Amino acid sequence: MVRVPDGDFVFGSNLGYPDERPADAKRRKMGGFWIDQTEVTNAQFEAFVQATGYVTQAEREGAAVVFHQPDAGELQRRPYAWWTYVRGANWKQAHGPAA
Repeated sequence: MVRVPDGDFVFGSNLGYPDERPADAKRRKMGGFWIDQTEVTNAQFEAFVQATGYVTQAEREGAAVVFHQPDAGELQRRPYAWWTYVRGANWKQAHGPAA
């Protein structure tokens, strides 16, 4: 674990898509926190699940919202086409059982 100290930041970025830019680009203060130095692997998460009995929201609900790369036409038809609700998607099957 590494300590991220107290500090100021601007939430979001003015780069990228207009709807992803911060609505209020004022600087914010953030208290310090601890974070893992590296990402958690599936094996580490599975060990955590086995040790604690943790059940994710996707497992409880039987589905999850999954990132999807839409084409231009799909973006015109569906404004939030980046995300698709997939039955059976969870941390063990990130894109669902059919993927």
